[in-house]
Amino acid sequence: MAPPTGADPDPARLRALADRLGETPERVARTLHGELLQARAALDAGLADGNLTAVADAAHGARNSALMVGAGPLLDELRALETAADAGELQAAREARARAGERLAHLIEALAALD
Repeated sequence: MAPPTGADPDPARLRALADRLGETPERVARTLHGELLQARAALDAGLADGNLTAVADAAHGARNSALMVGAGPLLDELRALETAADAGELQAAREARARAGERLAHLIEALAALD
């Protein structure tokens, strides 16, 4: 099965970010990987508990990490998730999380492979 479109980190953006930070691309990938793992866990815990504030915060954090490496379609899905959570729409947030799931998982795995 092919990876979902828009879920791969952009190597040029990762290198540029690493250069700006004075780090190696591998170290930046490791950091973003950890941030996305934490955000995914917080998303799922917040959705399970109905804590939409936690969901919105986690979606925002995941969006920032995905933005750093240019994962465009995932950004749209995470924005929809954050918007639904901010609006207090638990079911819409759950649906948005389901739509983001495959791309988010792929980006996490792709970043781990770069470490």
